[in-house]
Amino acid sequence: MGSKLDHNDYTGFEVQPSARLLWKINSKNSLWCAVSRAVREPSMAEEFITPGQIVGNQNLESEVIKSYEFGYRVEPAQWLSADISFFYTNDTNLTELFVPPGSFLAHDEQFQKAQTYGVEPTFTAQIEPWWKLTGSYSMLSFHTDNSEVPAGYVLAVPALEDIDPANEFSIRSSFDLPNNVSLDLGGRFVDKIAGANGYFVADVRVAWKPTKNWEISVVGQNLLDSNHVENPSEFGNTSYVGPEVYGKVAFKF
Repeated sequence: MGSKLDHNDYTGFEVQPSARLLWKINSKNSLWCAVSRAVREPSMAEEFITPGQIVGNQNLESEVIKSYEFGYRVEPAQWLSADISFFYTNDTNLTELFVPPGSFLAHDEQFQKAQTYGVEPTFTAQIEPWWKLTGSYSMLSFHTDNSEVPAGYVLAVPALEDIDPANEFSIRSSFDLPNNVSLDLGGRFVDKIAGANGYFVADVRVAWKPTKNWEISVVGQNLLDSNHVENPSEFGNTSYVGPEVYGKVAFKF
């Protein structure tokens, strides 16, 4: 158990406690659970800045997230382990842009609440001493509560349900090859969100250690896809992510 205590000029003192419990049933099975509270403090832009058609709000409070998690870990064989975790969050004081009745300007308001729940299974398989396979999947469901939005107020940005991918999947295969060469191959699928299509990309990394202190590597990221959007912006400055290849030389001492 523990807690983080912050103070800021906008909302004063903020307390963020957390508690975790682990039950090791036996050498192959474990259960765990966690409860925590986190906040997001308002930014200076949300409080004061009025750019163009957006009006700030100096009465904003911190966004509050109360999270509840539960998980199970099993090792059915010495070379294989699997985890599955479930989570639920209750979010309040969400800051969103609303257009009041009779106005053409969007205001920062905190009328919305939300609930999030999902599941995340993962596995690790040491198939051979030189070959490890890992994989993960994430399912996320996000639901907003607009019951406290005053009549006539209109949401000025995409609904919160549409800004996080509902499904994500990744798999990675790691090889320790002869002559101190390692090879990592991975693939990632991310579901569509508001303003962006889903995508599948591949990552590749080849590394060689001529000595125990030196490593030379070549990495390719976001391969098999020309360009995709990861964080669309309602302000029109959305950035695109494309394939990239780079080399790296590292010395450790």
